[in-house]
Amino acid sequence: LAKVIKSEAQLAIITQEISIENVKAVCASGYTMPQKSTYFYPKVICGFLFSSIKEDEFQTPPYSGFE
Repeated sequence: LAKVIKSEAQLAIITQEISIENVKAVCASGYTMPQKSTYFYPKVICGFLFSSIKEDEFQTPPYSGFE
């Protein structure tokens, strides 16, 4: 919206967010969501998704590239 107001974009589309319950229901039904309907922002760093959250299971030091 801010970009439209500043004339940096020509169009903004505001949609209702998809609840996690809806995503789970579609998944359980065997159907798939329309393309880009599960686009999430901001993106989660993939290491957070695929790494253990248990401190005693950490195998590698944390990524320091953001410091």
